Amino acid sequence: MSFYRNQDKARRNTGLLLFYLLIAITLIILTIDIVTYFLLLTASYQPMTLETWLLSKHSAAIAGLTLLVIIGGSLVQLAKLSRGGIAVATMAGATPVDSNSADGKERQLLNITEEMAIASGTPVPRVFLMRGESAINAFVAGTTIENTILAVTQGALDKLTRDELQGVIGHEFSHILNGDMKLNIRLMGVLAGILLIGKFGEFLIRGNRHRSYSRSTSNKRGNQAALLGLALMAIGYIGLFFGRLIKSAISRQREFLADASSVQFTRNPDGIAGALYAIDHYDGHAYLLSAHAEDVSHLCFGESVKIRWGGLLNSHPPITDRIKAIEPTLLPRLKARFRNRLPRSEYNSTKTTQSLGIDTQGFTTSLNQTPITPDVVKQSIGQPTPEHFQYAQQLHGNLPSSVALWIHDRSKAEHVLYALLKLLPKQDLQADQSDPVFAAIAALPQASRLPILDITIATLKAESPQKRQQIINHCEALIQQDSRIQLSELIYYFLIQKGLAIHNKPRRTIRSLQQVDSAVALLLSVLARHSSSDKQQQCRYFQQVMNYFTNKNYAELMTNPPSAKAMNAALEELQRLNPLLKQPVINACIDLILKDQQTNLKEIEILRAVCEALDCPMPPLLLSTQT
Repeated sequence: MSFYRNQDKARRNTGLLLFYLLIAITLIILTIDIVTYFLLLTASYQPMTLETWLLSKHSAAIAGLTLLVIIGGSLVQLAKLSRGGIAVATMAGATPVDSNSADGKERQLLNITEEMAIASGTPVPRVFLMRGESAINAFVAGTTIENTILAVTQGALDKLTRDELQGVIGHEFSHILNGDMKLNIRLMGVLAGILLIGKFGEFLIRGNRHRSYSRSTSNKRGNQAALLGLALMAIGYIGLFFGRLIKSAISRQREFLADASSVQFTRNPDGIAGALYAIDHYDGHAYLLSAHAEDVSHLCFGESVKIRWGGLLNSHPPITDRIKAIEPTLLPRLKARFRNRLPRSEYNSTKTTQSLGIDTQGFTTSLNQTPITPDVVKQSIGQPTPEHFQYAQQLHGNLPSSVALWIHDRSKAEHVLYALLKLLPKQDLQADQSDPVFAAIAALPQASRLPILDITIATLKAESPQKRQQIINHCEALIQQDSRIQLSELIYYFLIQKGLAIHNKPRRTIRSLQQVDSAVALLLSVLARHSSSDKQQQCRYFQQVMNYFTNKNYAELMTNPPSAKAMNAALEELQRLNPLLKQPVINACIDLILKDQQTNLKEIEILRAVCEALDCPMPPLLLSTQT
């Protein structure tokens, strides 16, 4: 299934969530009404039939109050989660990993994460570590791709090899690419409301225990409160049951898909299968100690809570089933391999990769290349391959040690960001040797600049909101220093702005291309200028592509370049498009860039930045030196 359809399917799963939620709320309200009826009978109130009670205004009032409590609980939780992945990481007890960490295991975790991001064309997520958790587990969370975090347990770092850890992170990145994160956050929020009833029951029982020591409180009232508390706790289990049922219905197939995507990504089934088997080998489970393990269970790599009679309610398929789905013959081999398995610290977990022959221009020369055509590029969106991952590993490993240090050091990362912006309109400029950061970045292959930008933004996300706003303002001033603003500057600034934004709340999805035809025209008019050296040809290409979207005439855009503010607003609109509607826009961008049937690295990197800006990650194109 294509990237766009996976994203759309994840969105449509929200409808399944609402269907199950409606059933759960109906049963909870009905149960509360029935319990209230029997409590009134025991309290010697005037008896009435159950049917009469359920149709009475008092029953309707109780139903309305219950619905209000459920909706209120969900809204409160959704408000807490609006901060994105950081809110979930904090809830799970995870703490950020220092981007400049000297710890070998943490450094390896950061390296694998950055390599995955480079290979897939996604922004680098902030990395968190659940330091008190010895089990093997991990999750990604976020309301937008910019506020996504990756959280890994200490047990995963201590017990997994590099290949196995890579398999786990590949699994989590597939959740990013497949659009699962927003659904998972919504799931956490809406389920909080139906679980709130049980918490009220616990509160009443605890309160009754305190009141029992007071002589002024009648035993009768105390007993009634205790009975009501027990009843609400029992009703709470209805909410818990349906919460787990909803998670199971939505999460299980997504986990199989993520496992398969990890294998496709790394071409190493032993990696993720070994990580799954390690859960059984070391601990026999992946359970978290966190008080919020239940809340994050559907996000995790493995089952985070123990569930009785869990065959139906587990949010993850059994580990053996997941291993067999990866490759049926793996399980016996894993048993033999793990029989004498040593702790991770006692074996060499380093990994070497075969050279891909990256030259000084950022091209690759040792791969069997497929010709770069529009169809090939379109099919690559959101579909990284093992070759992309190998490319990313080598590009990441070939960064000079000084640059690798700067992009992970907050005090230097800001300077790197400014150097990247200064270089964009001056591709052939000889670097000023008096500025070592500028000189080092200028000497790097152009293909490394977008990955460096993403890693640098991830490092600067740890800065305070005030500092991030200062950096955004300074970047804006830099690109406006000269009167001519290029597309690459506009796109990089947009990526910096949305990556470092103080608030990255999801906004309402746009479901019609007619609503954004002016934004489409603006973006395509700028890209058309890269489609040919002939201005008349540029205008013809632009008009041909725009005919697919609208009959309106936007020819004036080819003579009046857009302002930075207008370009920024257009990208923001297009970012909000429904995933299936983004596909024709991205396809039009690709057609324009490749219209002259000539491919160069500068154009491809602009195209990759545009795709990243629209949350449609495009892996690096592995160009041959003949291109």
